[in-house]
Amino acid sequence: MAINLKKLCDSPLLLEAIADLVKSMGTSIVIQDTKGRVIFGDESKKAGSQLPIEIDGEVIGWAIGEAKVAPIASIISCFAQKELEKKTLAHEVLDNYREITFLYDLSEKLTASLDIDELVNLLLAEAKELIKATSGAVMLLSNTGNTEELKVVSAFGQEWNRDRLRIPLDESILGVVVKNGLGEIINDVANDPRCMDFEATMSALICIPLISKGRPIGAIALGNSSPVTYTAADLKRMNTLAFQAAAAIDNAQLYQESCIAATTAQLQAEKLQQALRELQETQSQLIQSEKMSSLGQLVAGVAHEINNPINFISGNLCHAQQYTEELLKILQLYQQEFPNLTPALEAAIAEIDLEFLSADFPKLIYSMKLGTDRIREIVLSLRNFSRLDEAQTKPVDLHSGIDSTLMILQHRLKPQPGRPNIQVIKNYGDLPLVECHAGLMNQVFMNILSNAIDALEEQQKPGEIVITTELISHKPRLLATTGEPMSHDGNESVLIKIRDNGFGIPEEICSRLFDPFFTTKPVGKGTGLGLSISYKIIVEKHGGIIKCLSQPGLGTEFYIQIPLKLSIELGKNSAATAVRRRSPSAHRSGVLF
Repeated sequence: MAINLKKLCDSPLLLEAIADLVKSMGTSIVIQDTKGRVIFGDESKKAGSQLPIEIDGEVIGWAIGEAKVAPIASIISCFAQKELEKKTLAHEVLDNYREITFLYDLSEKLTASLDIDELVNLLLAEAKELIKATSGAVMLLSNTGNTEELKVVSAFGQEWNRDRLRIPLDESILGVVVKNGLGEIINDVANDPRCMDFEATMSALICIPLISKGRPIGAIALGNSSPVTYTAADLKRMNTLAFQAAAAIDNAQLYQESCIAATTAQLQAEKLQQALRELQETQSQLIQSEKMSSLGQLVAGVAHEINNPINFISGNLCHAQQYTEELLKILQLYQQEFPNLTPALEAAIAEIDLEFLSADFPKLIYSMKLGTDRIREIVLSLRNFSRLDEAQTKPVDLHSGIDSTLMILQHRLKPQPGRPNIQVIKNYGDLPLVECHAGLMNQVFMNILSNAIDALEEQQKPGEIVITTELISHKPRLLATTGEPMSHDGNESVLIKIRDNGFGIPEEICSRLFDPFFTTKPVGKGTGLGLSISYKIIVEKHGGIIKCLSQPGLGTEFYIQIPLKLSIELGKNSAATAVRRRSPSAHRSGVLF
């Protein structure tokens, strides 16, 4: 660092001191710089000895005069030395200020981000500003099996291949530096015994471990392909930079791990919630199935108890009708043979209105027979509908199941206060017996027809329910549960369509009809399980399709299609459907054509 001798001698303090000394000594002095330019004194009096003015052995000027002016030369040298020390100290303070400012700015940048890629790129960019280098890299520790190694996450220069380069801790200069936890300067890389091939391409290398909370998490290295000499000051600056960056990178890694843990926990929570929903759904369906099974057993028992006396009454009514006809015939013959009756008999005949009784009594017997026949039909419908506990499939007349369901719902089809009767139109096709779970199919018919009646009860115009069945043929289909081909005789299936002329269903509601617990009915009037159970019965139990087609104001139609004969594959997979659940809202059909 150079000292300007002229500027130093122009200092009032030194100038006054020199003048006083020259006066007190009674002599003269000339001060000139190393180039011979006079800085102080009269050049015409430049005679005598040349005394050097020095700083650390370096001559910065001359004091010319008698030998006794030597102390003045020493004083000027002392002033110059002090000035140099002041300038050196000022530069150190300035450098420290700049370093503090740099570290403060760096700290702000590092703490402003929790993205690891952004942090390591920033670290490398700042390191390039501090140290002259042609290549460099930031590496982080990575576990591969039971081995720890350094993985390059950010780099510049051809020496670093971040896609392939992994550095074991027990090998290479960088690995040893990280393992020991101490930064190093290697100004002759090629002759270092720890040098690996990729390191040998560099002439000089400075490597600093990234240490956070007393443990290494990675390293930063800068190298130069040209011969350079890295200094202790360079190492110090890099250590300071690495210290700041290590904490930020460690925090970012912890944040990343916490995000992964939070995401994992969220996924686990969602899985648990889904499992809970499925458990609640299964529990509700089991309760519902148990209720239906108990109801089926109860109905079957009641039907049996009613059926016996009804059969007895019905059988006896036939005899009663025959006896009545015979008695009336005898009475007519008696009146013909004995037309002249006693007054008492005539009075009794008039009192009981024998003529009316003879005409009305057969009608009474006939109406009683109609009543018992009606009761027998209802009992038969109850017995047919109550087959809910039958686990096995068997050939069934679906029309009989629909008719039985309509018979049970007959009281709801009749006119109600403020609502006309609901007309049921049956467009039955020529269906063979269908192999299915009869009781479960009846449950589906009950759910859909009950919902149709509920919809029609809300309107004033005459309600109408149209039931259409037909046999259709098509190409082999795929099972909903496994995606395997579903084969049945003749590739035939049965189509049942149940349509009402109600208000219809909005699309946002229609898309959720088969979701468990979804209902638009008031609390206490619907569980939201009827159509969900129907979906499972049709899709999972029978490998069929159930869809709802509706337009507001134009009514609603339910479309049901099941194979004529269930495949063996479906029977094997029906037990697994409770595990492989799908959202009914996501797929309305259980088979693909």
